[in-house]
Amino acid sequence: MQLLIKMMYRRILPVVLSISASIFATLVTLWWNRQLSAVINEINAGARVPADAIITAAAAMLASRAISEAAQQSQQANGRLNGFAESLVAVFPVMKLFDAVRLVRSKYDAALEEWERAAVRQERRRAALM
Repeated sequence: MQLLIKMMYRRILPVVLSISASIFATLVTLWWNRQLSAVINEINAGARVPADAIITAAAAMLASRAISEAAQQSQQANGRLNGFAESLVAVFPVMKLFDAVRLVRSKYDAALEEWERAAVRQERRRAALM
C-alpha cells in the first residue's frame, strides 16, 4: 500500500486532474439533466417550447455524451494503471530476484503516460464543449 501511495504522490497532478474532472462532469451532467427535464415537462404539459430551447437541449445531450466518453476512457486508463500497480506489489520479490526493475519500470511509465494522455484529452474535450 505504501508503494501505491508513493507512486500516486509522485503523479499528484494527473490524479487531482482526473478526480476534479470526474466531479465536474457529474455536476455538469446533473445540471443538464435538470434543464432537459424542464424542457420535457413543458412539452408533456402541451406548452409551446421555443426552438432555441430544443437546440440547447440537443447540444447539451451531445456535449454530455462526448464528455462521458472522455471520462470513461480516462477511468479505464486509470483502472489499467491501478491493476499494474497491484501486480507490481504482488511480484516485487520476484522482480528483485531477477533484477527486472528497469523492465517493469518502463512498462509502468508507459501505462502512466497513457493515463495522463487520457486525462488531458478528457479535460481538453470538456473545456472545448463548455
